[in-house]
Amino acid sequence: MTSKELPKPSSSNKQIQEYMTAVRKGLDSLFVVETDNGWSVAPAISPGKAVIHASKEEALQQAKAAAKSKHGEVFVFDQAGSLIGQEQT
Repeated sequence: MTSKELPKPSSSNKQIQEYMTAVRKGLDSLFVVETDNGWSVAPAISPGKAVIHASKEEALQQAKAAAKSKHGEVFVFDQAGSLIGQEQT
């Protein structure tokens, strides 16, 4: 069996463009997580950079504003780690 190199897909390819848009949106999403100390807001890719808020409403407001500027989404989790909501921005 012989192998051959496939051509690199064109950046104008619609499927490639949609894939890249989805990846960027995921990278720009935020997690709002209930903790013992309040509600944590952190980037999906950097949970160590969390900011704690006293109320869920305050955390959601901050997360929505930050995600909207980057066209990301907000995912809300309870203390057990279960997804309890998703906010579109």
